[in-house]
Amino acid sequence: MPIASSEKSVCSDPTDTRTNNVTKEIAIRSILKTGMFVLMLAAAPIAAQAGTLEGVAIGAGSGAIIAGPPGAVVGGVIGGVVGGPNVVHRHRHCWINDNGYRHCGWR
Repeated sequence: MPIASSEKSVCSDPTDTRTNNVTKEIAIRSILKTGMFVLMLAAAPIAAQAGTLEGVAIGAGSGAIIAGPPGAVVGGVIGGVVGGPNVVHRHRHCWINDNGYRHCGWR
């Protein structure tokens, strides 16, 4: 039954609401993907300085255990200057098989 021009519907068109929700969902997903990409690019230089960060973490942790908050600060600074252990050991290993083909792998 059509609604008369003097009567107004309490509910809006359900298809309009569904389209609006899909548009918002696409916008939110795009913003999240962009944010994750920016964080990934920002974390790349930090990963390159892994020894320094490990030193800060180890120094701050041991300083906090020994002397509390002031020890954490001092230990973090000293750990950053001295550096930490190089935990990542990746060496390229190449060999030539019986057929004369060169193969390389990471160890």
